[in-house]
Amino acid sequence: MPTKKKRRPYRRRSTEEQIRDLEVQIIDLKKQAQEEKKFSPSAVFDDRSRLELSRADYAELVDVSALTIYHWEHGHSKPRMAQLGRWLAVKSLGKTQAWKRLGYA
Repeated sequence: MPTKKKRRPYRRRSTEEQIRDLEVQIIDLKKQAQEEKKFSPSAVFDDRSRLELSRADYAELVDVSALTIYHWEHGHSKPRMAQLGRWLAVKSLGKTQAWKRLGYA
């Protein structure tokens, strides 16, 4: 006859642990809100114009589709967090750096 496994008793998290977890979540949400404030449809268009790139080339830099860039520029959608991070990284590039990444220079 198989032996029955003993279950460990459920350990409740202390109030201090719960508070610590909530504080971490609040910090993450604040960071997310700050990054989202940097995004606007005109910022995408202005950055693409500054780099003198087509939508397709700009999309290749950000690693999204050209249609996604179109939707961002027209305010139909906003980037997800991973996309937002990549967009901010591209936004910090200069024209020559961007063109080198695309293989133009």
